[in-house]
Amino acid sequence: MSRERGAAVGLGGALAAALLAWGAMDTGATPRPRSMAEPRLRSHDQAREPELRRVNVISSRPHDRTAYTQGLVLHAGELYESAGDFRRSSLRRVDPPTGVVKQRLNLPDTIFAEGLALVGDRLIQLTWQNRVAFVYDRATFREVGRHSYDTDGWGLCYDGTRLVMTDGTSTMYFRDPDTFEAVGQVEITSRGRPLREVNELECVGDTVYGNVFR
Repeated sequence: MSRERGAAVGLGGALAAALLAWGAMDTGATPRPRSMAEPRLRSHDQAREPELRRVNVISSRPHDRTAYTQGLVLHAGELYESAGDFRRSSLRRVDPPTGVVKQRLNLPDTIFAEGLALVGDRLIQLTWQNRVAFVYDRATFREVGRHSYDTDGWGLCYDGTRLVMTDGTSTMYFRDPDTFEAVGQVEITSRGRPLREVNELECVGDTVYGNVFR
């Protein structure tokens, strides 16, 4: 995954943590309590101006150079990876220190895998233009469901309440983690202009980190 810039998109809270090196954060934590009266973020809600940041690489790990990395989730000492491209998309469980692929599920040749998020014991994997999200059991990689959507699929993360998704445009969507129903959206801007191609998202507290492609 070759990325040059990162955008931190604030959703109304203090900055929780910095995104380190190759960008995997644990998004499989127990969801935070949510009051029934707590409003969902809708298109007219305001977010902080994104902060454009340069990556400071503090360490590196071995990695399969044939994997076109699209999504990463670090959970319980293991790295889950969504690798893309037609005819070579896969879902992987990787040993972080060694880069060894411990478990792998190859997807059909017509699928281009994209962003990845962990919700409880379920991994949710986007596809680029196939407009389907695959849902897997985390332990076995067995498919346990599918969701459809009407945009491209790029980045995905889970904030403990909602899934956060991008599609290559400047729109960031919020989706129900169980039904994948859209529950809101915001426009990503930088200095007043639309910021497009925000990819590989990580939810950290009330902040979303995203790699800006190209």
